[in-house]
Amino acid sequence: MPRPRNLDAPASVLYSDFVKITRADFGPPRPRDPTGPARWLMTDTPDLPTLGDLEELVLLAVLRLGTDAYGAALRRELKSRAARVVSVSTIYVTLVRLEEKGLVTSELGAPTKVRGGKSKRIFALSSLGVEALEASRSVRDRMWEGLEGAARDAITRDARG
Repeated sequence: MPRPRNLDAPASVLYSDFVKITRADFGPPRPRDPTGPARWLMTDTPDLPTLGDLEELVLLAVLRLGTDAYGAALRRELKSRAARVVSVSTIYVTLVRLEEKGLVTSELGAPTKVRGGKSKRIFALSSLGVEALEASRSVRDRMWEGLEGAARDAITRDARG
């Protein structure tokens, strides 16, 4: 496999060389599946996509922040409420995936002087996003049903043994 000649070149040049090498080795890129690698949550909710852990947390943060749901605010919310330190770029990748699944919508806010005249991309839950959150919570509740003391019992058994 050929390697990029100048490793001191800017990242964009190295990346473009990587893409050329990858495409040459594996053929043209396949169209992206809009549902991502996830299939469907359960047979009683066949139209709702499965939520990953970070996707669920991001959706909950978007719901909580309302009209103030943009990258940096979502990062602060995830850090303060979920004790998850996630980069803004990871949050935006997740939001793009959620938007492709139809679970969130986005629009550009008004430009601000604080941001040098740039606009924030504000996210909001779609009705499908709310349904997916409710279905995810329902699944978790069903899985926890009858296990209220089981975790403590397991810890006690482990400590004795």
